[in-house]
Amino acid sequence: MARAEAEVDRLEARLDEAQQASAAGDAAAVEAALEAYSSIVIEAVAGSGGDPAATVAIEVTVTRHVVVLTALVDRVPAPAREAIQNALSSSTKALEDLDETRKKGSGGGNPDDPAVPTGTDKPAKPSPAGRDRPTPPGWSNGNDPKESQGPDNPEPSKRQ
Repeated sequence: MARAEAEVDRLEARLDEAQQASAAGDAAAVEAALEAYSSIVIEAVAGSGGDPAATVAIEVTVTRHVVVLTALVDRVPAPAREAIQNALSSSTKALEDLDETRKKGSGGGNPDDPAVPTGTDKPAKPSPAGRDRPTPPGWSNGNDPKESQGPDNPEPSKRQ
């Protein structure tokens, strides 16, 4: 987690530099800060090592930064717009990678065969037909044939 916090601090510093350089109209400084940002975001994801707390810390930071970077696109000097687009692309890729890491770490199943849950050798069996669906309002649950209502018996028989 300490490494993730250090990477988050580095990302924050590069984004602050980019914002300050943009306000000063310094396209070269914006580009330099955002090129560094793009490299750091990739390093941060790789360094998270699947640690859930690190993954969340990086994900929250990068998600917030995507909003800031998107707002900066129209405010930075024209020559720096490509650097913003690259930073946004790197950030989006990082978020996708973090999401994939979280899915793998949460026991979300075998990515090679989604029908085989992680930790089993057998494919998952589907539930018997119709048993996993709720009974529609006004319809019988099918246990009493006298009260069964459905396409073949639109009117249930009356109880006596």
